[in-house]
Amino acid sequence: ERIVPVGPFPNVSPGSHLFPYWQSDSLSRCLLDRAATFPDLGDSTKDADMAAVAPLVVSLHFLLSATREDLRSLAVSVMVALLRHRESAMSELLVAQFDRGGQVETIDVISRGGFRALLAAHEAAEMSRGGKPQSVKRRYAPFFDWFEKNYDTVQILFDSIEQKALAKFPALEQSTIEQEEAVEKAQKLVLARITEQGSADQTILSGLQRADLSKRCLEKTTEYHN
Repeated sequence: ERIVPVGPFPNVSPGSHLFPYWQSDSLSRCLLDRAATFPDLGDSTKDADMAAVAPLVVSLHFLLSATREDLRSLAVSVMVALLRHRESAMSELLVAQFDRGGQVETIDVISRGGFRALLAAHEAAEMSRGGKPQSVKRRYAPFFDWFEKNYDTVQILFDSIEQKALAKFPALEQSTIEQEEAVEKAQKLVLARITEQGSADQTILSGLQRADLSKRCLEKTTEYHN
C-alpha cells in the first residue's frame, strides 16, 4: 500500500465555485484520524484492467436484477461495452473453476452462458433501430430468462468476483453510513469542540481571576506595611 498525502492543504472558501468539489473530494476532511492509502495495482495493463473491471462487474450484476427499467438498461449498456472493449478481463472474470467435494467444476457464463447472448441481442437491437420500442426485458428476453433460471450458479461466480475486488479494495466492503448516524456523529464532534472551547475559556477566566486576586493581595500587603 502507498500513503496518499492528505495535507496540510488550504480550505476552499464556501463562496468559491470549487467549494462543492472540495466538499465531496477532500481527503483531509473525510479522514480526520488516519492516513489514506491505495493498493498497488501492479505494473501491467491486465492488472489495472482487472482491478477496475472486477468491482464494476459486481455492481452491474446487482443492477441487472433491479426492478427499475432504466437501471437495467444502463447495466446492460455498460456490460456490453465491457464485453466488447475489455474482452480479456471479462473472460477471466466470467469463467472460473471451483472445487466441490474433490471435483473441479467450471462455471463459464460467456461461451456456455447468457452473457454472449446478451452481446448478440444488443448487436441485433442496434441493427433494428427505428422499429417498435420494446422494454429492456423483452428486448433481451433470452438473456434474462437464462439469468433468472441460473441465478444460483451465476451468484456463486459473482461472489468469487467480489472476493477478488475486495482483495484489491478492502474498503469496498464498508457501506455508507445512514443519515441519522451521520448527523449523530457530526453532533458529537460539535459538542466536543464546544466543550473543549468551554474548558479553554474557563482556564483563561480562572487565570484572570487568580491574577486579580494576586494583585489585590499585593495591594493590601503594601497598604499594611505603609
